[in-house]
Amino acid sequence: MIVVKNGEREATLTLYDLYTYTSSYSTVDTTEEAISNAIIEVTIEDKPKIYVLNKCDSAGSFDFPDISLGIIATKLMQESNEIELVDIVTQGSIPEDTDCLIIPTLKQDLSVLERDKILEYINNGGKILMLTSQGIMDLDT
Repeated sequence: MIVVKNGEREATLTLYDLYTYTSSYSTVDTTEEAISNAIIEVTIEDKPKIYVLNKCDSAGSFDFPDISLGIIATKLMQESNEIELVDIVTQGSIPEDTDCLIIPTLKQDLSVLERDKILEYINNGGKILMLTSQGIMDLDT
């Protein structure tokens, strides 16, 4: 176990934080990355705020059902970012503290409100990360 501490703030790393696997199940040493991220975590004043566009299903649920999106969110949190879901339709806008908006692969069209707010955000210098998958070819949007 490695503990990185700065005043009252601390980050704890376990053995599992120090390596990962490739798709061919080879081990990759991530010790340097993990320690660097732990130092950033305990010294950064304001974490960048990343919102993920929440395109709810009919039940209104969204909990990173896409494994790839869940992995991306986890990696971004490990890099000292705050991640939250945003539902533009419910909230009426993209939060002002957004440093980046992630738009996951769309399974349905954006509403006019969502489209307009996203374009406004981009035109005002906002950053986006738009994800797509090969499955989008089968969707009629």
